[in-house]
Amino acid sequence: MKILLFAVVLFALVLAGAAWVARRKRGAETLRRNAAPSMAAPHAQAVETPRTPTLDAPAVARRESTSVEAPAGPIAPTLTATRGPDNGPTETADGQEGGADFYAEVVGLLESELGRNPQRDDLRIKLLEVYAATERKLEFVKLATLHLRAMRDGRKDPNWQPVLEMGRRLVPNHALFSDTPAAASTAPTIAAPEPQKLRRYYESVDADALASLQAELHKAYQGMRQDIKFWKQLRERCNEFTGPPPALTHARKLSGFLGGAQILVRDESKRSASDAAVVSAVGQVLLSQSLGRWRVVASPAEEGHAVAVARAAKQLGLEATIVVTRSEEATRTEELIRVKQADAKLVVVPDGSGGANEGQRAALALSLEHGPGTLFVSPLSAGPFPYPAIVRELHGLSGLQLKSQVHGLIERLPDGVIVSASDGMPAVGFLQAFLGSNNVKLYCVEAPSGGSRSHRLGREHVWLRASGRVRYSSVPDDVAKFAARHCMPDIAEELQWGSGEVLAETFALARQFTQKQVLVVVLPAQQR
Repeated sequence: MKILLFAVVLFALVLAGAAWVARRKRGAETLRRNAAPSMAAPHAQAVETPRTPTLDAPAVARRESTSVEAPAGPIAPTLTATRGPDNGPTETADGQEGGADFYAEVVGLLESELGRNPQRDDLRIKLLEVYAATERKLEFVKLATLHLRAMRDGRKDPNWQPVLEMGRRLVPNHALFSDTPAAASTAPTIAAPEPQKLRRYYESVDADALASLQAELHKAYQGMRQDIKFWKQLRERCNEFTGPPPALTHARKLSGFLGGAQILVRDESKRSASDAAVVSAVGQVLLSQSLGRWRVVASPAEEGHAVAVARAAKQLGLEATIVVTRSEEATRTEELIRVKQADAKLVVVPDGSGGANEGQRAALALSLEHGPGTLFVSPLSAGPFPYPAIVRELHGLSGLQLKSQVHGLIERLPDGVIVSASDGMPAVGFLQAFLGSNNVKLYCVEAPSGGSRSHRLGREHVWLRASGRVRYSSVPDDVAKFAARHCMPDIAEELQWGSGEVLAETFALARQFTQKQVLVVVLPAQQR
């Protein structure tokens, strides 16, 4: 009886998931068939194909063995430095370089396509999503008004609902998005925002020295992408710090019950979110060593970053200097103890006027003052060109490892991959390895709309979403919890919140594939 009841509940969940997916489909047609670049890079050979057992389930189609495709390289908009009106790099509010011009590029792409195809609702919605992500309230309200007029069924039209939800989050008091349609005619005017100069923590450092560093790093970055030895070292060093990547396993029972795709699961939930900082730090320290630098300088801008830099430097025989502000010294005690245990030198500076970025500014300035023997190591979320591209490229390692694991099991590429946006940069790394493989469908699950755990799209996610190469979706909390309880009842309470969303998406998508197709599911790492 319990087994029958369990089967009935799971079947109900599948039906609910299918209905939910059907409701949120918006006739997705990609903006451009080739919007996502092929981005092949030779360093794919750096990841060896493991000799793991092949799937023995009869439902899995075996194809002739082929070589693993080359991994995706950097995402196109950030291959080169973007330049602002003052001929200097622009930056997002959180310090990531290239933000203003990057968003302008995405908006320009969408506006151009919409101008040629004004009847396409999906293009208007995608452009509205970018307006919402970048908080362009004036443009959003103007386009939303036009969008509503184009709706055949007005406010009852299914294509108005996602716009309504975005509008309520972006401009919650605007009458256009109120529950009273009549109030829209008297909608208040949104005042144009004052021009804001984005703060860049490196603006006050030696400009000539920084330009010289950027030129050298850009050249080194291009060489790094082609260096098989570098990628082999990175994989080995990261395995020493964080352990080998989680296994990729065939969820036979779940696959059999769903009756659709064969489900391969890689469970990252036992790994710490700070492991992402390790990949970035180790890679940059290795890059520093290849440049002949004998000292690295960093600040504890993000959890685990300073410790990872100090430990990597010690292991590779380099000196490490960690710069902290006085407030960080008082609040990051445990982390700084671990930094000292790794024999790193600690430099304390006044809090200054740089706010949260003061430690980074001081670390960068100190590295430039020390001269050519020293290199600044950037955290995940910020850095002058070409640091963002370097960090993203380093995280492509996780995607290469996943692709290698898949090939070891089925000797071909998967038919679909699902990741969680809550994984941040690692999620981009997983997707990056498959971007150039157009036969692989890519899915990314975000936090539920309006939820307390909302995920702010990073620039890479904005581009992937706008390009149409990756399909983004969100899952309601109750559906996610229900999926976690019934997919993995023994460990449901231990799963990270993003895991439930990914599992619910798996239920919704599985039957869109045949039993001979394979869907790879990546459960996210721990979030703190």
